Amino acid sequence: MIRTNSGSRIGYVSLWLGLGLLAVVVTTAESEAYLVVLLVLAVGAGGLLAMGALSVLARRYSRTQVAGVLAGLVGEPIRSSGKREEAQMEQKSAQSRLIPFLREVDVFQSLTDHELGMIASVCAPKTFSAGDFLAREGTRGDYLFIIMKGQVRVSSKSEGDQLTVRIVRGKESVPLASILEPPLLITTAEAMETVETLAIPRAMLLRICELQPMLGAQVYRATAGVLARRYRAMLQQVTGQLEATLEYMGHTRT
Repeated sequence: MIRTNSGSRIGYVSLWLGLGLLAVVVTTAESEAYLVVLLVLAVGAGGLLAMGALSVLARRYSRTQVAGVLAGLVGEPIRSSGKREEAQMEQKSAQSRLIPFLREVDVFQSLTDHELGMIASVCAPKTFSAGDFLAREGTRGDYLFIIMKGQVRVSSKSEGDQLTVRIVRGKESVPLASILEPPLLITTAEAMETVETLAIPRAMLLRICELQPMLGAQVYRATAGVLARRYRAMLQQVTGQLEATLEYMGHTRT
């Protein structure tokens, strides 16, 4: 009992003495000359605080309990930091695996690996079932979808019916109107089967383009080229359908 009481008193004295030294350090640091001395006092104060705290803990708890508390205090931050680093490494690895795929996507083909890495950092996988809509005509486009697997039917309203404009397949992007201004969609995109995509938020992609002007210029140049090719293909399709209709009408008249 005498040892325990004596140890407790020493612990409390050390605790209060440490606090007192820290108070001196905080209130009297006025010059560099004092600072060196006060730093030494601060180290001593920290040691006294630790001794006092351990002494008080030893009086109230068993050695096993104290050891468990200390291990938890030291180990938990290390474990948390390790988990964060592991998650970050896994995320970077997943993003690097996307780069070869993104390199072949219609609007990203001219980007460097570093720039593709920035695009990969804002991609999120999203799967659509057959009949799900990736985009609806007349609504705002908040995402650009990169098709990884499956087919998507792009259509537009025509006299109350949905006229198929084209079929979107792997390594193509839809809807491109989502990255234009205003992002008003002019077509509807519907999954024809299970479709796996990479979803890129419009706001994040535009932010990258603003921060990296050369990247933005390449993306919008590629977007203009894709839109021009699609427009030409659509005109050819409409022209072909019109010629077939006129030819049919001519045969029926004769």
